[in-house]
Amino acid sequence: MYVTIIITSTILLVILLLLLILISIIILLYIKGHENAQEAFYSGYHACHCIAFQGISFPDGMVVLSGPEPGHFTDPMVWRDCTVRHDLEAIMQARTAAELRRLKLYADKLYSTNDLITAAYSIKNGPVQPWMEVRNSIMTRIRISVEWVFCNVVEKFRFLQYWRAQMIQQSPVSKYYHVALLLSNCQTCLNGSLHSVYFNIEPPSLCLLYTSDAADDM
Repeated sequence: MYVTIIITSTILLVILLLLLILISIIILLYIKGHENAQEAFYSGYHACHCIAFQGISFPDGMVVLSGPEPGHFTDPMVWRDCTVRHDLEAIMQARTAAELRRLKLYADKLYSTNDLITAAYSIKNGPVQPWMEVRNSIMTRIRISVEWVFCNVVEKFRFLQYWRAQMIQQSPVSKYYHVALLLSNCQTCLNGSLHSVYFNIEPPSLCLLYTSDAADDM
């Protein structure tokens, strides 16, 4: 009888030990997963956890957004993976086929000049000549207007500035910004914006922007 009790107790202790080991492994994996997520979303440049988007501002005040991507992505990395790049390439190929001039985006020094982008001159491609600095200075004044668009979105929708509600993996942070940008584009179509006034280009109508015919017109 005593032998049976000892054997039963030993088996229970072994089972309990195995359960403790299993629980410890699960906890370690959970912590490790969260550590990996924190590393993925941490931006050394901004010194915070965030998500990254690729935003393109057009002279008529419209903004196209692609993303989100993990916060550790640099701007060129987001551009490399964004769907907007493929859409623009298809549009430019159609313009070339129609014997129209290709259009290009202007970007800062972090990007590289290619078929779709003209980047600001930087020392990574060799010495910056005086005429390059003059061109960068001229384009910088134009690029400031691009910041107006994105600042305007945050100013209109102050909820985006409330960081306690922007908890990655706990709230739909990306959807918040996508919806805010969508509504901002709608408002630009109805009332215009500083951006469209600056470039003296009328924004599209809502019917043109958010109907299936809009894609054909592009």
